[in-house]
Amino acid sequence: MKNGKFAYLFVLLILFSSGYLLRLKQELKRFEKFSQIKENEVVNYTGFVLEQPYQRGSKQVIVVENFRLYIGPFEEVKLGDKVAFSGRVDKRLIRFKTPTFYLYEAEINKISIGDSKSVFGFWYWWGRIGLISERMELIFAKFLGEPHASLLAGIVLGVRKNMPADFYEILVASGTLHVIAASGFNITIIAKLLLELLTRLMKRQVAVIFAILGIGFYTLLAGASPAVVRAAIMGGLAFVAQALGREYLAKWSLFVSSGIMLLFEPLMLGNVSYQLSVAATAGILWLQPGIEKWFKGVNKVLKQDLSTTLAATIGVLPITLITFDRLSIVSPIVNAFVLWLVPVIMALGGMMIVGGLIWQGLAQVLAWLVWPILELFIRVVSWFGGLGFASVEVKGMSWVFGVGYYITLISVIKLKTQSEKLKTTT
Repeated sequence: MKNGKFAYLFVLLILFSSGYLLRLKQELKRFEKFSQIKENEVVNYTGFVLEQPYQRGSKQVIVVENFRLYIGPFEEVKLGDKVAFSGRVDKRLIRFKTPTFYLYEAEINKISIGDSKSVFGFWYWWGRIGLISERMELIFAKFLGEPHASLLAGIVLGVRKNMPADFYEILVASGTLHVIAASGFNITIIAKLLLELLTRLMKRQVAVIFAILGIGFYTLLAGASPAVVRAAIMGGLAFVAQALGREYLAKWSLFVSSGIMLLFEPLMLGNVSYQLSVAATAGILWLQPGIEKWFKGVNKVLKQDLSTTLAATIGVLPITLITFDRLSIVSPIVNAFVLWLVPVIMALGGMMIVGGLIWQGLAQVLAWLVWPILELFIRVVSWFGGLGFASVEVKGMSWVFGVGYYITLISVIKLKTQSEKLKTTT
């Protein structure tokens, strides 16, 4: 039986590797033309706006495929628009063979009303979803001041474009920046809320289908970042297993979801958001149960938040050090204090959106209810983030350290698992 399983897994690995290498070859060929573009070179390009434009100082920032453009604040450009632009490349950044070009004085020559406006086109609907997200942000901004409105938009929608710079730095120092980026935590909350609500109204099998559709819509609404997409696939697999009456294997689900994403976008392997999402989830799945045992006698909710944060931190440690050159010392403690607030904030934020679309008076009442919770969150992270030792700068870490770290960590987990199996058999 074991040999049969091994053969099955070996065949799957060969098929996945073949598909990945084929897609990787295609993607590298696609990006080959970009590698020839140098700094100070003038470029003319036409493409689709991939993210909702946002303000950065006196400029508006838009992302068009591999280009990040800084344009005038009053240019009417939206997510999904097809634009033609020209400008000089001020900075060229390459990560894992994928170049990104920064144009600080870009000029938009025209906004096409062709493919991007077709009601049957992907970009048309992607743009409509962007408008819905933008309207939701406006509801928060109307009834809440800053940084409360930006914090709520970040927690509910994963949007951080209007976040005040000083509060953003506090979130970085306190190790709570992940809270304002839609992630697996958000998907888990959305999935539980949807399933609990829908099962009261219809049969469980039907409720599961609508819950999957709801997760898909939220994924698009939150910008479909790698972390959200990975969590959405895992959530969808969990619901499918539940509907079929099968056991849900979370660890295998992580491999499947991350593998599917790589097949569609091979160069995502070099995406920091993807790396952090997979590493954090792996840390929670493999390390959290053991770490939770360290906190005997501690409040159940506090114990779970502490162990989850520590497990995720251990999982992403080398990626964090290599990418950001900074480590938050207070992160596990701060997260244990504030994570329990996030589901409440998400629920009230969602109700506030619905209220704002139906009757603004209801949105105002809900804003009064959510404000004290947001204020508590802000005060806690501000206090911890303001400590002189909240975070430390760590430079000089290379991927050699990262590889060695993960080999050691996997070896320790393997030895511990074998030790526990030996204890149970003797």
